[in-house]
Amino acid sequence: SLVLSNNSLNGHMFPRNFNLTNLRWLQLDGNHFVGENPQSLSKCSSLEGLYLNNNSLSGKIPRWLGNLTRLNHIIMPENHLEGLIPILDISDNNISGRLPSCTFSNCSSLVTLDLSYNRINGSIPEWNIAYIYQGKVLSLLSGLDLSCNKLISHIPPQIGNLTRIETLNLSHNNLTGSIPSTFSNLKHVESLDLSNNKLNGKIPHQLVELKTLAIFSVAYNNLSGEIPEWTAQFATFNESSYEGNTFLC
Repeated sequence: SLVLSNNSLNGHMFPRNFNLTNLRWLQLDGNHFVGENPQSLSKCSSLEGLYLNNNSLSGKIPRWLGNLTRLNHIIMPENHLEGLIPILDISDNNISGRLPSCTFSNCSSLVTLDLSYNRINGSIPEWNIAYIYQGKVLSLLSGLDLSCNKLISHIPPQIGNLTRIETLNLSHNNLTGSIPSTFSNLKHVESLDLSNNKLNGKIPHQLVELKTLAIFSVAYNNLSGEIPEWTAQFATFNESSYEGNTFLC
């Protein structure tokens, strides 16, 4: 471990050929480092924690961060970093705890977010989705997968404001409450999976307006009432999309 937090260190962090291959924990937060994240960090295959917050780092977020498979703590706020994070896939890990509402507040370029097969609990935060109308947060998101976690409570209706969504998977959680009628705003959605939860109430009839929907499942919930009219895309779904709901008819 190398811990040099909250000093007055400045300049560039490390030379390009600096050997850090056995480093597991690096804390350089609270200093005055400038420049880009050094390429030498890409060789830290054992790195588990990286704390670079509260510096003056600039440049693009390096792609090699995705190659550090043991890295489970990445803290880099309050810098001058830029660039795109088009795909964030941290599925099938041991991530636990709640999803903080501010986690993705600056990810305006995020296209796909996959947090499936973890141990995330608590409710789905709104993630400042209200700012979607200003084009600031998650406005490009086309894929969201939170399946196979331990999420509870209702589905935020604000998810219906993510109008570029093509794939939405919230299955295999413990979500309750009704299916938001705002999902009818997801005009580009092709796959919508809400199965294996504890959702109740009726399936919103407005969902028949989803003309691009090819995969749909609300199986194994506590839904009741009538199945949406078998027109348009809903005429292509068979009983397996609705099974496990005793009071659906």
